Amino acid sequence: MSTLVAQTIRDITDKIEQDLLPPGSKLPSIRQQARLRGVSTFTVVEAYERLVAQGIIRSEQGKGYFVTQGQAPKAPTRPNQNLPNAPIRQPFDEDWLLHGIYQHNHTMLLAGCGWLPESWYDQNLMQGALRQLARTPNHLFEYGHPLGFEPLRELISRQLEAHHLRYQPKQLLLTQGASQALDLVTSTFTQPGDTVLVDAPGYSNLITNLKFKRLNVIGVPWGPNGPDTTALQLILAQHKPKLFFTNPVLHNPTGASYDAATTYQVVSLAHQHGFMVVENQVSLSLAFNPPSCLSALDNQNNTLFISSFAKALAPSLRVGYVAGSSQHIWHMMQQKMMSGLTTSSINEQLTWHILQHPKSQKGLQHIKQKLAAAQANVQALLIDLGWQCFTQPTSGLFVYARHPRIDDAYAFAQNQHHEAVSLSPGALFECHASNLPQPWFRFNVAYCDAPEFSQWLHQVTPSGH
Repeated sequence: MSTLVAQTIRDITDKIEQDLLPPGSKLPSIRQQARLRGVSTFTVVEAYERLVAQGIIRSEQGKGYFVTQGQAPKAPTRPNQNLPNAPIRQPFDEDWLLHGIYQHNHTMLLAGCGWLPESWYDQNLMQGALRQLARTPNHLFEYGHPLGFEPLRELISRQLEAHHLRYQPKQLLLTQGASQALDLVTSTFTQPGDTVLVDAPGYSNLITNLKFKRLNVIGVPWGPNGPDTTALQLILAQHKPKLFFTNPVLHNPTGASYDAATTYQVVSLAHQHGFMVVENQVSLSLAFNPPSCLSALDNQNNTLFISSFAKALAPSLRVGYVAGSSQHIWHMMQQKMMSGLTTSSINEQLTWHILQHPKSQKGLQHIKQKLAAAQANVQALLIDLGWQCFTQPTSGLFVYARHPRIDDAYAFAQNQHHEAVSLSPGALFECHASNLPQPWFRFNVAYCDAPEFSQWLHQVTPSGH
């Protein structure tokens, strides 16, 4: 879509939203619109056709184009946080994290978000892969394989060997991102009332999902080297969990990683107590020297390995996977087919085309280097202003930090959200609500390594540290 077409669409939708073009009103004819805007009739035709396809306007043969009834509603008079387009000043809770933070609001400073800036990705690589996929003669209109696109599974199988993980392609199930993989695990291996363990703090979307499924969720406290295995042993003395969901490398939200001793102890405890470890490794590709994977120490009976391409390639691809024993994968494949049939073969083929390109690895190395530099810069800024870091990762997106004079990160984040700064307070990553204030913040260094963040942090950091 050309810039002129996009601008025409934007101007028309703006007028509709402002009630300058109310529902039912007629738009200028194609020739009139072209003269008014000083563009070609081809530009207007494409803009109108796209607006028709989106249901914003309708075409009536011989009469012209009209604004569809009920389109582009105004913001509700009372904020409704359940609406995807809810106003920015909405309650700040888990629902905001699941919905509000994904709004495309370019006026916000996304200091606490969970993804990389769009500009960090190689757009030419993505566009080239799309063109290559468009030239593929077959298989663009068919349902995919229940396990997912086989050439991509074969490629993942080879890539995992670098981490001493040996899975056959039939032991890999492709999913719509890591989130669907986690959901399939819980749907397949648990039922309401079962006990599951999670990292504390941990991945907020997962915790919300587990609670929704009426599971008994227990948090295992984290330190700079991973979960506290002494605390884990005390939990296991009182409970019999089915699963332990853990994020061993460049942990969300703390940025910490397992050390070798913790890896060994967690796998040993899983064997001793008969629970399965669900290893969420979505940031493994961003680490320079990652520790051994838990699944590499296991015989595939007590572990499941989950990852995705959201960080390395692009979140929009929505392609992830889970690896495990043939039996476990078979059961999850059945659950996948019952709940949503196959995943998008087009997305999986596109991912495969991108990964095949030599520039793919170069792009990943570039992202890792930029993250390493951003980590160093943001940590230095925080420490210089008196902030305390939970740990000091050398790569990855996140640094977890607190300031001695900020007791309630949640209230602080609410206030700053009104000032167009999006923060993620630690309370969002806890598995149990508490009336006690929580001081930690998750910072995304890719967005925080910027002059505007530095200026803002200098302004809001309490003096006298």
